Amino acid sequence: KMMSKLLTGAPLLLLLASNPDSVSAGGCPFGFDQKTEEVESNQEVESEVETTSEATSQRRSLRTDMYAVDLFECPYGITETKKDFAPVDYRRISFLIHEYYDIFKEKDYKAEGLFAGCILRMAGHDFMDFRMTENGPTGGSDGCTHFPDRANGGLIKCLSEYRFPEIYAKVCKDISLADFLVVAAETVVARTTAAAHSDSDHFAEGTMAQDFRSKFRFGRETRATCEDSINKVASPESGCEGPLGLRGVFIENIYGKFPEAMAWRLTAAISGAHTLGGAAPERSGYVGYWGSRDTTGKFDNDYFRSMLLKGWGPYHITEEGKPDKNEWYRIDAGSDPYTSHMQMMLDSDLCLAFRTGGPHPEQLLAKDSNCCAWIEPKIAFLDGEMGEFCGLPYKNTLATKPFKKFDCCGYQDQGNDIADCNDIRHPNGYAYDDVLDFAQNQDHFFEAYKLAWKIATENGHEKYLTPLYRPGVDVDLNALKGGHDAVTFTH
Repeated sequence: KMMSKLLTGAPLLLLLASNPDSVSAGGCPFGFDQKTEEVESNQEVESEVETTSEATSQRRSLRTDMYAVDLFECPYGITETKKDFAPVDYRRISFLIHEYYDIFKEKDYKAEGLFAGCILRMAGHDFMDFRMTENGPTGGSDGCTHFPDRANGGLIKCLSEYRFPEIYAKVCKDISLADFLVVAAETVVARTTAAAHSDSDHFAEGTMAQDFRSKFRFGRETRATCEDSINKVASPESGCEGPLGLRGVFIENIYGKFPEAMAWRLTAAISGAHTLGGAAPERSGYVGYWGSRDTTGKFDNDYFRSMLLKGWGPYHITEEGKPDKNEWYRIDAGSDPYTSHMQMMLDSDLCLAFRTGGPHPEQLLAKDSNCCAWIEPKIAFLDGEMGEFCGLPYKNTLATKPFKKFDCCGYQDQGNDIADCNDIRHPNGYAYDDVLDFAQNQDHFFEAYKLAWKIATENGHEKYLTPLYRPGVDVDLNALKGGHDAVTFTH
């Protein structure tokens, strides 16, 4: 009995609506989706917006030609980053973002993931339209996002709700929108990386923030419009293949200058941003979270651990009047789709770790599958490591395959009758070795992510970028964080 029955019609949607933690502004087919509250009608949204500028942004969402510069208004027009931009300027902008983050987090504990996921998704969608063409590169981190695109549902609402246009207006005289989006995303990733963050000094030696800043280069030019970049974000149900699959978007373009094995490692690493995200039916049509409740809102390697240490079955979403959607949902001993924190993976996630077995493996697509994706636990755990596997303590998992399979695939009425999607000892995904490495070693993930991020956000701009740390530039790291008005709004 497939779980698609639960999603036919209204019952699950009503359940989701009754749980405020259960939804996210899911408009992101591939990644960087942010979690937020259930989305109201346009009239309700506008009635709750607190400032004139935000209300204007919500009304603009009805336009079919709205780009990022229409939301991120600057009193000085479309600006360039000042030529003497220095580490202290990066620090000042970062600290301003921290101030907003702290205010929202104090008023709502869920804001840790909401705030971070929103701007990370915005920056990710900005660079995901990069393409190599016969006439040279197009797209990339140019501050140009076409909001009406299918992939961008919910962005205007969350960006306005968390005051990112307001933040940018305070600093836009000194930095281009294209550069600002990169700095803002780096700031929230560093802030939510508990394993490499210091509350007493955000830029302390060894922190993610210090590493990001030391490698930052500025000079990205903001484009006001970008018709050539419309609908270039990866499609989740293309999985790893095709022009809108991970191969077409990342392997052949964003990381196209690298050998294929390295390109897949970078693609897996940048996909790890899903650890901050979730999806909602009223936006993208998908539903659920990529990670566990305890780690949502934290930038860590839980995305990769979840992919390998849980059992996944196909989930067919049918709602009258909308296109069918297909994803993977957790079906092991730790699953419970009736809670407000249903866990899922998209085809473009799971294909990184799993392909069909046999001499000619093919990618797994949920719409064509009726099987369980899982692995032999011994290949996932390092020697001596004990942890949870398929919702149960690994040391208590019985050794024989039938019992292990039931733990991973036997819940939600699946039983042992459901077939294995893959060879459980050789999952054979496009980036399986890298997913396993990141799941076992968080530091390896962090290092690969920082490299993947730098490449993705510099593509197409390399010739024009200037290092933040350069001869003759003030590098006083103890300079005051001031230079902007105090943050005193209520929310």
